[in-house]
Amino acid sequence: MVGLVFANEIISKAKLDNFENNNDLIVEKYAYPKSANFESWTSLDNPTRPPLLPKFGLVKTWHLNAENIESVRPSPPPIIGSEQFMKDLYELKSYSKSMTRAQTEIANFWADGPGSPTPPGHWNTIVMELMAQKNMDQKTQLEIFAMLNTALMDAAVCCWQTKYYYNYPRPNQIDPSIKTILGVPNFPSYTSGHSTFSGAAAMVLSAYFKMSNPFWKKYAKNASESRIYGCIHYRFDCEAGLECGKKIGEIVLQKMKK
Repeated sequence: MVGLVFANEIISKAKLDNFENNNDLIVEKYAYPKSANFESWTSLDNPTRPPLLPKFGLVKTWHLNAENIESVRPSPPPIIGSEQFMKDLYELKSYSKSMTRAQTEIANFWADGPGSPTPPGHWNTIVMELMAQKNMDQKTQLEIFAMLNTALMDAAVCCWQTKYYYNYPRPNQIDPSIKTILGVPNFPSYTSGHSTFSGAAAMVLSAYFKMSNPFWKKYAKNASESRIYGCIHYRFDCEAGLECGKKIGEIVLQKMKK
C-alpha cells in the first residue's frame, strides 16, 4: 500500500517533467548538429529510424540544476584522428577480432538490450537481491530505491544531453570493419549510457551497502567495460561516462545528508 502511494506521487510528478514534449515519438525530423572537429553521428539502422530520444536531455532532473550541472558535464571527446582516438579505436579493432571468454561473458551479462530490464533495471535487480539477503526494513528499502532511481534518471538526462550535443560517431561508423556482438544503439556514442548509469548507481549504493568499496567500483567498471568488449563504445566514452555518473551520485548523497 505504501508503495502504491509513492508510485502515484511519482507518476504525478513525472507528468510535469517535460518528457511528453521531448520524446522520439513526436520528433518528426531531427537536425543533427554539425561539428567542425569531427564527422557527426548518423544512424546505422536499416531501415533507417529516427534517433532514440534526441531531446531527452531537456527532461527535468531530480538533483541536477543550473548551479551544479556544469560540475558533472563531460568535457569534449577526442578529435577524430588524434592520438587518443586512434589508440581507443585500435583497441576496439583488436576486441572485434578476438576476445577472451571472460570478456565475452561480461559483454553479454551487461548487454541489457531490447526486451531486458535495461541498464537502470539491471541495477535495481542487483539491489533487490541484496535487500532480500539482508532482510532490510521497508523504510530503508524505499529510501534506497528513491536515491538510486532519481540518480539513474539524472544520469540518463545528463548523458543524453552530452550525446546529442557532441553527436559523436560510433566506432563502426568510422571503421566498418569493427564488428559488434551487441548490435549498434541508435544514438550517438559519447558518452556511454551504461557507464554513466553505473557510476551513479555504484556511488549511491556504496553509501547503503557497507561492502568493501572495490566491490561497487568493480561492478561499475565491469558494466562500463562491457561496452568496450561489445565494440560499441570507445574507452574514452566509458571513462567519461563513469566519471560523470560518479559525480551525479555524489550530488545525490550530499542532498541526502541535508
